[in-house]
Formats: sequence, structure tokens, C-alpha cells
Amino acid sequence: MAAVRLSDQARDELRHIFRTIAADNREAARRAVGRILDRCRTLAVHPLLGRERPEFGLPAVRSTAVAPHVIFYRVAESGIVEVAHIIDGRRDLDALLNPPLNPPTREDLP
Repeated sequence: MAAVRLSDQARDELRHIFRTIAADNREAARRAVGRILDRCRTLAVHPLLGRERPEFGLPAVRSTAVAPHVIFYRVAESGIVEVAHIIDGRRDLDALLNPPLNPPTREDLP
């Protein structure tokens, strides 16, 4: 069984998910985060479970859903599952994961 490592960004996103749901229902927040962490543990056993996501232009990026959230990860050469992001799948994933190649200039700003 491989290890799973959450990036600092993924940890922050997981905390945000918990806080957002907990504002209405703390128990539901625990369940939601628990389901996400369960899926991460499943990835340790079955690292190729998720589908490849070449559309994001990063090598070997895969994703798996824990509705409505999507876990983005890669399997390192060492076999460690590296979770990069945990994002609400209802958001514009392309905009979040494919920032523009040219950052906005002063002329682009209102």
C-alpha cells in the first residue's frame, strides 16, 4: 500500500470545505471530510483509480470524485499518492487549474 500525502493547498482546501459546511451543520461537515479522506485512503491502495486529466496540461494528473468535490492527484515515481487539490466540482475547474498564460496587465484592469 502506498502512502498518501496532501499538499499544503489540499489541506487548506479541506479545511475550507469543513468550515463552509460546518457553518450550517457541523456533523455534515465531519461526514463530508471523512468521505474525502476515505477516498484518499482508497487511493493509497488503488492509486490508478482516478481518471487521467490531460486537459489540465500537467503530467500524470488524475482525479476522482467525492461528490460534489474532486480530488486532483498524481502518483509519484516512488508510488506515493500526492494530492494537489480538493475542489468543489461545481466550480469552473478549467479556470481554476488552467490560469491564463499571460497574467493581466494594467491595461486589462478596469
